[in-house]
Amino acid sequence: MPQTVAEADAYYANDWTKWPLPQCPDGVQPWDGVAGCFWKESVGSREVDTQRTAALASVDIAIGTSGGNKPYQGSTYGMPYQVIDTTRPMTKVYDKSRPITWSWLRPSYPITYLPLPLEPEKTRREGDPVGAFDKHWLGFDPGKKLLYEVIQLNKGSPILNWNQTPWSLGYNGASHPAATWDTSRVWNGVSQPAGVVAAGIPLAPLIVKYDEWARKNIGHAMFLVLPNYASGRTGPARGFDGDISGHPLRAGERLRLRQEFILKDDPISYAAWEYGLVVGDRNAHNVGDYRGVGSYTSSQDGRWGSVTRPKWQLSQFEVIAQ
Repeated sequence: MPQTVAEADAYYANDWTKWPLPQCPDGVQPWDGVAGCFWKESVGSREVDTQRTAALASVDIAIGTSGGNKPYQGSTYGMPYQVIDTTRPMTKVYDKSRPITWSWLRPSYPITYLPLPLEPEKTRREGDPVGAFDKHWLGFDPGKKLLYEVIQLNKGSPILNWNQTPWSLGYNGASHPAATWDTSRVWNGVSQPAGVVAAGIPLAPLIVKYDEWARKNIGHAMFLVLPNYASGRTGPARGFDGDISGHPLRAGERLRLRQEFILKDDPISYAAWEYGLVVGDRNAHNVGDYRGVGSYTSSQDGRWGSVTRPKWQLSQFEVIAQ
């Protein structure tokens, strides 16, 4: 596969089928049939927090989505999501969030194991083929009902890691760069991980997928990233990374699209009203500044290329009381 920006753009520019972009798996999904999933709960008739809703106009920004583009500057937009088999051999991965130990002048790298796809299959990350953004990798084993979510998954020369493994995840200072969710159990049970996004919630079940859009049945809330938000959390959130004092939105906030902005025959805008958007993370590092563009997360699926998806303003939403 191409490894540079120029190679990726040139190789895929005229023939989209060359890029093994996943059609986001359809069928069995994480937490199917499991109670207590906040993202499956309707908010269409829920009470509104009028004070926070009124304050949205003072921090108004555009909200859109990306995913399904041919590689631009070596990267595609959208969140990948792969079906995996955890009975196959696991891949050693260097966890950069943990310290290296030394013995007789030789380093021992902190290793974790992931069920990454094996060649000739491709491990598909956010921002591939060259890699960009947070380089999330999501893998789901429907048989064992295990969901893997990883941030900053990278592959380089094994020589850089003393030939122990070419793969690495996380970064220095990352508290939870990998999560293994047992999707046969309630998502926030005591045995579940902290998650890899700031709000400490699962990411995969909140991704907008092409097949559910085509069926006109998006039965869940959507994951929302903002440039910045308040330094606090609410609802399902177990963490946050916002830093704006007085911003009306916190991690875990549930936003409902106003009914007058529902587009006819558009399942995405209908889901934005019925199930809402959940504030889960940031997409900028602008300390104390709310400005930028928010985004609801779509799958990394080439079929989105022919679909016009809705764009909104933050002020077109209502904040659900929690």
